[in-house]
Amino acid sequence: MPRVPDQQAQQTRRDILAGALRVFAARGYAATRIADVAAELQATRGAVYGHFPNKAELYLEVVRLSQDPIYALIDEADAEPEADDGPLRCFVRGWLLLLRDDPCHRAAFGLVMNKNDFVGELAVLYQREKRLTRDVIAALTRWVDPAGPDAPGFTALHIYTHLMGITQSWLFNPRLFSLHQSLDALTDRVLRGAGVGELYKSAYATD
Repeated sequence: MPRVPDQQAQQTRRDILAGALRVFAARGYAATRIADVAAELQATRGAVYGHFPNKAELYLEVVRLSQDPIYALIDEADAEPEADDGPLRCFVRGWLLLLRDDPCHRAAFGLVMNKNDFVGELAVLYQREKRLTRDVIAALTRWVDPAGPDAPGFTALHIYTHLMGITQSWLFNPRLFSLHQSLDALTDRVLRGAGVGELYKSAYATD
């Protein structure tokens, strides 16, 4: 058989992940079969298995749609420390933008909130989520430090839990508040609530 061009194979893989995300979000991990994903894609099971060896591996890759953008956001904030009052505001605002504008990230994040799946063949997912949490709090601590709070680690934890609270509340009921109308106000509230709003703005102020 002729080799499928890499670009086409990558697009097929993305299509499978998008279809699997829809099915997992609707049915949950336990009730989903590879056949269900294939039916969603109007493809054969073999087409899915050609990219993912089993359901667990497919699910783990689907969940990366919520995890990888957060790591990219950390890299972006680190790359432009002087932008938008520094990396901390860039990260907080970017987190809310991802939640508002990226439907795949949003749906995959919803899957992660169901911790009942973090067992057995998906136990590695629990370890990945713990690592992501540690990495986010470490980055926040690093960015908070120039503002000079007495306990930057605790301040970083406050910011992280505030972001998670906003995320979980909005995913549960998007009608509670409008992210389109409130994004900048929420960003300011998260920073001020942690006690670093004005301090952080001053620390990164430029002439």
